Amino acid sequence: MHERSVSFYADHLFLTGRYLNTLIRQASGRTVMDWVNEAVVQEAKILLRHSDKLVYQIADELNFPNSSFFCKFFRRVTGMTPYEYRLN
Repeated sequence: MHERSVSFYADHLFLTGRYLNTLIRQASGRTVMDWVNEAVVQEAKILLRHSDKLVYQIADELNFPNSSFFCKFFRRVTGMTPYEYRLN
């Protein structure tokens, strides 16, 4: 949840980022970043639904530089703000 770069995962698997992306795309039809972003959004949704943490606390826990960046990311991926998601 704290790392969102292809190079981080590729390094831990002793692969290049490009090769890891190729392997993942061949196996799933999606990119590594698609998988990473989905995992981060799922964790954010869990925290928004099942905790009383404020948005800036969730952003910090998920290693975003600030809550504004987290809100933009969440909205781009889900189509709604974290606040709207929490209310629904």
